[in-house]
Amino acid sequence: MRGKRRGLSVFLTLMVLATVSAVPVAAQEVEPDTPVVELALSAQGAELSEAGYQPGAAATDLAKEKLLNDPTMTRNPFGLLVRFAQTASVVDVDQTLLTVGGTVVGGALDGQSLYLVETLSDLDEAAELLRSMPGVAWVGFDDVVQATVLPSDPDLDQLWGMNGTYGIDAPGAWAQTLGDPSVVVAIIDTGVDLDHPDLAANIWTNSGEIAGNGLDDDGNGYIDDLHGWDFVNNDGDPNDDNNHGTHVAGTIAAVSDNVGVVGVAPNTQVMALKFLDANGSGYTSNAVTALTYAVNNGAQISNNSWGGGGSSSSMSSMLDIAATANHLFVAAAGNSSNNNDSSPSYPASYSQNNVLAVAANQSDGAPSSFTSYGATSVDVVAPGSGILSSVVGGGYATFSGTSMATPHVAGVAALMRAVNPNISFADIKQILIDTSTADSRLDGYAVSGGVVNAADAVTAAAGGGPGLSIVASATSVTEGDVVTYTATAVDQNGTDISSQTTWSIDGASLGTGAVLSYVADTVGTMRIRAEAAANGMSTSHTSTLYVAEIERSVTVVNPNGGETYAVGDVVPINWTSVGPVGNVDISVSDQSSGQVEYAGSTGLPIVDHQTTSVSISVPGSVDIASMIVGLRLDHTYDGDLKIVLTHPTGPSVVLANYAGGWGNNYGTGSQDCSGSLTVFSDSASTSISSGSAPFEGSYVPYQALSTFAGLDAGGQWTLAITDSAGLDTGTFFCAELDFGGTSTVVATGVDVADGTTAWTVPESLGGMELLATVGNSLAADSSDDFFSVTSVPPTTTTTTEPPATTTTTEPPATTTTSTTTTTTEPPATTTTSTTTTTTEPPATTTTSTTTTTTEPPVAVVNVVAPNGGESYQPGDTVQVVWTSTGASTAADLTLHPVTEAQEEFAGSNSGEINDYSTLSVAIEVPTDGIISDLEVGIRLDHTYTNDLQIVLRHPGGMGITLVNGEGGSGNNFGSGATDCSGNFTIFDDDAAALIVAGSAPFEGRHQPENLLSAFDGLSMRGTWQLEITDSFLWDEGALHCVTLSAATQGQSLAIGVNSLYPWAIDGSVANGNYLLEVASGGGTDLSDASFALADPPPPTTTTTTTTTTPPTTTTSPPTTTTLAPIFDASDNFPTSPVNEYVANSGYYEDEWSGLLDAAAYLEQTPEQLQTMSVGVIAFLMALSGPDQPIWSIGSPPDVNGGHVVQSHYFDADGTQNSLENVAAATNLNGAQTQKFATSVLIFLIMLSQLQEG
Repeated sequence: MRGKRRGLSVFLTLMVLATVSAVPVAAQEVEPDTPVVELALSAQGAELSEAGYQPGAAATDLAKEKLLNDPTMTRNPFGLLVRFAQTASVVDVDQTLLTVGGTVVGGALDGQSLYLVETLSDLDEAAELLRSMPGVAWVGFDDVVQATVLPSDPDLDQLWGMNGTYGIDAPGAWAQTLGDPSVVVAIIDTGVDLDHPDLAANIWTNSGEIAGNGLDDDGNGYIDDLHGWDFVNNDGDPNDDNNHGTHVAGTIAAVSDNVGVVGVAPNTQVMALKFLDANGSGYTSNAVTALTYAVNNGAQISNNSWGGGGSSSSMSSMLDIAATANHLFVAAAGNSSNNNDSSPSYPASYSQNNVLAVAANQSDGAPSSFTSYGATSVDVVAPGSGILSSVVGGGYATFSGTSMATPHVAGVAALMRAVNPNISFADIKQILIDTSTADSRLDGYAVSGGVVNAADAVTAAAGGGPGLSIVASATSVTEGDVVTYTATAVDQNGTDISSQTTWSIDGASLGTGAVLSYVADTVGTMRIRAEAAANGMSTSHTSTLYVAEIERSVTVVNPNGGETYAVGDVVPINWTSVGPVGNVDISVSDQSSGQVEYAGSTGLPIVDHQTTSVSISVPGSVDIASMIVGLRLDHTYDGDLKIVLTHPTGPSVVLANYAGGWGNNYGTGSQDCSGSLTVFSDSASTSISSGSAPFEGSYVPYQALSTFAGLDAGGQWTLAITDSAGLDTGTFFCAELDFGGTSTVVATGVDVADGTTAWTVPESLGGMELLATVGNSLAADSSDDFFSVTSVPPTTTTTTEPPATTTTTEPPATTTTSTTTTTTEPPATTTTSTTTTTTEPPATTTTSTTTTTTEPPVAVVNVVAPNGGESYQPGDTVQVVWTSTGASTAADLTLHPVTEAQEEFAGSNSGEINDYSTLSVAIEVPTDGIISDLEVGIRLDHTYTNDLQIVLRHPGGMGITLVNGEGGSGNNFGSGATDCSGNFTIFDDDAAALIVAGSAPFEGRHQPENLLSAFDGLSMRGTWQLEITDSFLWDEGALHCVTLSAATQGQSLAIGVNSLYPWAIDGSVANGNYLLEVASGGGTDLSDASFALADPPPPTTTTTTTTTTPPTTTTSPPTTTTLAPIFDASDNFPTSPVNEYVANSGYYEDEWSGLLDAAAYLEQTPEQLQTMSVGVIAFLMALSGPDQPIWSIGSPPDVNGGHVVQSHYFDADGTQNSLENVAAATNLNGAQTQKFATSVLIFLIMLSQLQEG
């Protein structure tokens, strides 16, 4: 709904301007025949409409051009996918298209009723309107998808995936077949190098087409489609301009000719279908059309090494059609380490049975680090790391990704079709799963639990092995149950060999025989494999068994919170248990926690362009060993939010950095701490950045919580939630902090049935708040709350009363009557009376020795000189100076050569940064070298820097986000001159200031959002790209200069020297720019900037001196003004600044319904509508300039109605200023002003609704 509301807001603003400037509001009468307002154009649509365009080209050629220039696009800006109802007539379709100003582009994408509809209207509004039309069955967005390739590893230059230990055993399959030319595999990708020497012989040729005659000879709707089709450029030349498709094709079908590489199925034909552009991006509409072409033109298998864009009904329907043609759709699982079971990844996650999803493993057999996975949603695993194959231009390269695993499987499927042309896609899929080589490391990664075995799969497909079937007594049981498997096996001569059946689970043998009794003692999904072998051939079948966990629990009964014990007390730790838990361990730990709750209607508002901060009190003192954070809040469009947790002493961690996109809320259920919280944990399996709202379960935070390790948990923590965009607001309900400290073992290996153990409280735990924990890996529980241990044992006091004259003989003490009182220390108890002398035996003194081990400190090194900007020449002696604390000053010195490159757009030549577009700037680095350190300098002007994402992209394709949506409403990166002489914002991993915590104009050095060290070890040579994306309206800017400073691997200057070190420059170090690295005592530091070595200028009659002054960066400490908190401005305004105003306006019953209707129309709350209304009137006043109209409204509005609405106005976002200005112009107080403004806006909305009919 975000796009709709933004569109309505823009429309409303324009309507207000038109209405107010045209007529006096009070005198306007609504014409009964007001024409219907056309659907609002999108921002890009409006620009295109004004510029003029050819209908039908916007959603195709122009959209593809935009995608090529901006690979970050997420959908076709001018196209919707629409499936018309079968009953819809031509008239129905025409009327439907008319409502959105739409045009059908081309024929049916699926050959039936799915079309690409072009419209310049706002896509969200157009889609919503089309869905309401009777002749429309389905509407979806034309999403962008990408090739799923990772950066290559140039060292893995062998075909381990074919014949390595953990490969697919292709030679075993080749002994049976090399494939057959009648089998065609469609490469739906970036195209194929049609002339590659390892592929040319296996490129599919359309026998019904005559090359180059400009005719559609075979009547399939495509002219001169000799080898496939290019859906990007809409022509018959599907040559590759990216490498990805060519690499995929080589793995499937590179010819066997002792040159280059060989494919899995070297006699198979490949059909080139290009729908991804040179950047590896394309539209869902073209993917659907490509699959339609493949099916209609005889491709029995398609390889789909791409993903993204979410589920699409259009693709889903086309997959149904493909299934009826017995077409197998092999798809990459994805490269985001995602669990596809819980977070589907498309197209691999489509539910059709002809979709075969593929995960990746590496050469040692382990799953590839990047691979997505799914115990039920991914089918098989194949080699995907370090895969050598063909690339454009006749060459070869090594790539990694599930894109590389997928063609291994598609190739095996082609071999299976070669030996059995009538085999079904369902049989291919099941055989590939059944015959995979099990590996316990791949449990949970795919249904197969192992790597595809080409030899066994082809054997099974050919039917040459023994006959085998197995029957299981159950497929779903509870832990501990016994399952019986019965095998029936016959050899090729019909002889019963059932007794020779071998059984295994995940590669581990379970025995031999016709019957297997399996005790289901492991929870989860098990794969029981049966195999029969005869006459040198084998057949295998796999039966999947789901084992449910039996109920087990442990509950701590005592101590369970609130108790107090003393050192030396014997405490019974008691518990109860359910189910077969086994032996348990008992411990106590000094854990701690804190919570803050604003339940239900008391929830704290999360306001646009504001930060909501809450304080969380954590009692006690615990050194943090581990921690988790729980959060419950409601907010539409989570992508607006940045959430930061700050320790009582100052360190901060960003939990979420604008994650979740269009999704809503953190956590679900009750709007308090009893709801289901989003949990941030360093040990979670999914990062918050790749998760999806409402973020149910556990997520790795944007920055690690281990930042707080070793700090004291006690004190006041701060959770700050910043909403950096307009229109979407929310409410905070709950935050919890849970800390793990030091654990003390009480007992181990105790029978759970005992239910109790005795614990003597040790002195070391005196004064602590503790939890008791009982359990093991199967079940565990802790005290519900903390119990206390006092610091010292309890004191016993004995009081002796008169009689005054008493003689008591008690060994060992002696009591004698006396008239004086004497006390001899140190008695444990002193009893005093006026006639008694008490002599106590000497107290026993116990002396304990405490041993403290001090670890040697790690040095903190700081380079003093040279530290950047200096220039030296041969003959100079440089004093190298550094400081080092925590270790000796002996140090190793290293010089790192620095290559600097820049791109300047000076003055009026500046690179324009436009709304909803990406400025891409090339920076050429001509020098070779391996990066060891990198800095980036940027000078740009842009109002509202929060609109911007800036990415630096390596020549190899890898990108690092320098900054994304930071700086709020502040302006600019850097300051001063609008060229390379200005003051830069420097992105440097070693900077003390974080860009995510900074404020525009970001002067000085800042640590980027993602560390530049990701480029370390890569070559610096080539064309780098700086990509600046402006994601919102109204605020634009210009780039003036960008600089790269790359330090490469260095040369030793000196070893084991002390500060000061005299460095005599003797010419042994080449001229150039350098960074100095000082390493001492485990610590290191680099110069802040580079210094220069240069020859002195040659003598001439005329000497020109050039002085290079490094940019001066001045960083001033922020100035904080503390304002008074909240002021009720209903009746008057304060005389001194405050943080926040509130104003209360009352509405009568008839007014109240109008207010609610208007708020609902704009999808705002009444409180938000009042604030918005004041802003609109203030905006109109500002537009009027010095010639202000008379804003007097006669009698002030009555604000005493029974429905009171309170709105908030803030100093920080300018809404206070708007309220005061409108109040001054209308001569009203705060409450009257906001009701007046709201009434005007309600009236205008009523006009709009009447116009809409």
